[in-house]
Formats: sequence, structure tokens, C-alpha cells
Amino acid sequence: MKTIFIVPSCINSKIGALDFETRYRLSFDTFNTIRKQVENATIIFCDSSIGGLSEEKKKELTSNVDYYLDYSEDPIAQKFNDQGLKSFGEVYLLRKGIEFAKIKLDLEEPGRMFKLGARYYLLDSFTMSDYKNTEDKYVFKKKVESWMDKNISDKYNSAYMLQTLLYSWSFSLTDEYLQILDNITDTMMMGFDTEHAHFLNIPKEKLLEYDNLNAAGNVAGYTNAYYVEH
Repeated sequence: MKTIFIVPSCINSKIGALDFETRYRLSFDTFNTIRKQVENATIIFCDSSIGGLSEEKKKELTSNVDYYLDYSEDPIAQKFNDQGLKSFGEVYLLRKGIEFAKIKLDLEEPGRMFKLGARYYLLDSFTMSDYKNTEDKYVFKKKVESWMDKNISDKYNSAYMLQTLLYSWSFSLTDEYLQILDNITDTMMMGFDTEHAHFLNIPKEKLLEYDNLNAAGNVAGYTNAYYVEH
């Protein structure tokens, strides 16, 4: 089964607790664990670093992935960076990665596409055997309760959210998921984050929820970073 990992990233960012060099070096942990855990995986790395990266760093990144897509001069990506809209920027880069895959790679055969957050990594327990019977399905970690005010969650039926550190969909759902990303963007325009927006827009009849997806990393908030397993 062909496997594609799309890794949206903004290594040089003005928000987040991790400094530039840490973010840069941790990106290679992401790539290395994909190579280790998934035989013949294709890695599409989409980066919107503010001001771009040096040629030396671009060369090093390029040598560790299959495709390095540079959005440092993309006006839409940079607008999201300027306004600190991390979720909007991530969804935008993910869409760009999927559209690139549709053009460059054969998605007609059976296969699976993963979104893995930049600077997160696959654990040794990650195995593609967990995805043997997931055709025409989206796979997320088991939903968690919303932190939003109950009045809002009751109004919009958003009592849960789907975590987006790592998730996947079969190639057969690619066009559908691109449309869902449009709906997710519209939902985020209403004030929801990407986790709530995914819960609200992923078709429940096509959703598989796993207790663990076997990924981990440091969530870099605005003022601190903390380790999570996913």
C-alpha cells in the first residue's frame, strides 16, 4: 500500500515557545521516524517560514524528504503568519500538500495519506498493520470532550473535538477531504479551532477512532511546550 505523509510546518515562526534552532532540528526527528516506521513512505514537507530559510538549511531539508514545498513567499500563508493564525496556516499548507500529491503522485491505486504535525514523531509502536482495514475511512485518535462553554457546544453540537497531531484518510477520500477542508475553514471563521472543526465536519459514518495512534512530541504553545503522546 502506498503511503504519503504530509507535514505542514512553519519552522521560522513568530509564535510558539520553541526557538528556531530547536524547531529546525526537531523537524528531522519527524522525517527520521517516518522513514524508520513506514517502508517506502513518501514525505511531502510544506513550510511557510517567515523570511524563508538559508540555502544551506533548505538543502539539508530537501535531502531528508521526497518533496520540499517552500511557501515563505506565498502571500496567503504569510498573512496567516502575520496574524498569528496557526490553525488557518496549517490547514492551508495541508491543502497545498494534498493538491501537490494529486498532481505528482498516483492516487488511483490503494493507499493512505497521513497528516503529521511538524516536530512530532512516530513511536516505535507505530505500524501500518493497524491500517489494513481502513479503506474509505478517516482515522483519528478517539475524540475528547470539548473545553468550550456548554451553551456554545449545545448550540453547535460541538461537544467533542478530534485531535489533529496525526490522522489519516484513504486515497479514495482525497477529493472529499479537500471539500471538507473548505468546510473546516468556514467553521474556523465562526471561531472554532481546527480540532472542533474536524469533529463537526468529518462524516461520522466514515470515521474510525483509535485509542492510540502511536505518535508523540512537544506541543509548543505561546508561552510553554509540553510533551504529549497521541
